[in-house]
Amino acid sequence: MIRVLTELHAVDVHALGLDSISHNRGNYLSRQVSRWGRQYEASKTTELPRVESLSRWLQANATLGDSYQSCLVHGDYRLDNLIFHPTEPRVLAVIDWELATIGNPIADLATSLICYRAPAEARRVVPGQSTLPGNWARRQKNKKKPPRTEDSSPSVIRFFNTRAA
Repeated sequence: MIRVLTELHAVDVHALGLDSISHNRGNYLSRQVSRWGRQYEASKTTELPRVESLSRWLQANATLGDSYQSCLVHGDYRLDNLIFHPTEPRVLAVIDWELATIGNPIADLATSLICYRAPAEARRVVPGQSTLPGNWARRQKNKKKPPRTEDSSPSVIRFFNTRAA
């Protein structure tokens, strides 16, 4: 899973003619968090102070990841968007590409960690995800740096983990 993610982030988007999938390079996270805030406000039916506090925190910290060198990002990279070989521990395909863009690679890494941060009852949907051959435990994933990553300071990692949750 992580090997495929690092290969995805190493793709030369210019050589493949994928430059056009993002019109606004350099501010991927700021744009995404801003969009989420507008969507939340437009659909809100009741006041949710914790959600509003989280939204303010994300907006205040979104620029932490905007200085990274951009690359191809899937936008929703997680176990249920991967097709695995039936008998071997390898990914055959990555599906569900409608959120793909040019952005920060740590966003995909953080999204891939969602199943490791979920409550135990939610993890039953994908049982044993960290114990199957070829999958890393969460501790191992956090030690792996995706290509093109310039900063992995605690504040940046905290932002991405919060964003993905």
